[in-house]
Amino acid sequence: MWGHTYSQHKEEAEQAV
Repeated sequence: MWGHTYSQHKEEAEQAV
């Protein structure tokens, strides 16, 4: 249940860059 949130935040951060 933690990997899902981590994955989502990682993807969003990469898109923002």
